[in-house]
Amino acid sequence: MLSINRGFSAPVVIHGSRRDGELERLAQTDTDPFARYEAMQELAFTALLDGARGEQPDFEPLIRAVRNTLQSNELDPAFKAEAILLPQEAVVAERLEVVDPDAIHAAREQLRAALGMALFDELSKAQSAVSGSGADLSPLAKGTRRLRTVSLGLIAGGNPAEGARLAKAQFDAADNMTDRQGALGILVSLDGPERADALKAFHDRFENDPLVIDKWFALQAAAQRPGTLDEVERLASHPAFTIQNPNRLRALGGSFGANHWVFNDASGEATGSLPTSSSQRTRSTHRLQRAWFLRSDAGGDSNRKGRN
Repeated sequence: MLSINRGFSAPVVIHGSRRDGELERLAQTDTDPFARYEAMQELAFTALLDGARGEQPDFEPLIRAVRNTLQSNELDPAFKAEAILLPQEAVVAERLEVVDPDAIHAAREQLRAALGMALFDELSKAQSAVSGSGADLSPLAKGTRRLRTVSLGLIAGGNPAEGARLAKAQFDAADNMTDRQGALGILVSLDGPERADALKAFHDRFENDPLVIDKWFALQAAAQRPGTLDEVERLASHPAFTIQNPNRLRALGGSFGANHWVFNDASGEATGSLPTSSSQRTRSTHRLQRAWFLRSDAGGDSNRKGRN
């Protein structure tokens, strides 16, 4: 069994084949952090690519490896958080010959659900771990906070209602931006009263801090939910938004453009690239352009409150 690229961290993809069980064993026991992380990610990629191609994925090797990682007393929380974090949909797309955003999203959601349900107890323990005060900037405290949010995301994948409850509790109790933003990042992709309550509380608390309000815009634009396009259009008319502020435009437009599933919706409404006749352009081709660029007429006051 070969442990490849030990001590290495450059972006490189190695094509090869392994015997059954090798990646799982490396993900659980490799003494090199990079090699162990890579093995875990490859296990996730295997399941995600199978699902995206319409094949039947086997989640069990990854579930066992993630359980082993969460239960380890030797690994630090920061490493655990990065190791169990699933590859993003755009990264999965890079490994496919034919890219179907809906299929990739469905495969990733199915894997999140499987992990969240199978590892609920382990994930709940990690999510409830005490990280010290928000002023504690030690590697242990920062890693614990990171692992809390990553675990929360998987819990929400398996049980959205419980995920929303835990996320709102973490949001309300947060004394630092990592916990608060992490919880809100989970809630924006869920339905329920917790989402709206947390978004309002976040905005009301930080409305005079332009850089933090950038996060508020960005999180909503990155939401993994069918109504995100309409939400982005609504936010483009928000009093705090102006296209003349590069940071604000990047927060909303850039985050939405990076939202692989929603931005590449098969309807073509987000990009305007798929209308089948010129008459459809009224709704699809110019929806975001109209919402953003006409906004510049109403957003020309560079002294508007809440901007940086």
